Amino acid sequence: MERSSTGKPARSRAASIFTDVHFWVPAAVLLGGLLLLRFIH
Repeated sequence: MERSSTGKPARSRAASIFTDVHFWVPAAVLLGGLLLLRFIH
C-alpha cells in the first residue's frame, strides 16, 4: 500500500471505522438485543 509524501495513511480514520467488521458486529448484536428486549417486554 502506498503512502502519501507526508506519511499519512491513504484512508481516513472515519473510513476505517465504517468499514471495520469488529465495529459493526458488536453494534449489530447490541441493537438486536435491544430490539429483542423491547419485543419481549
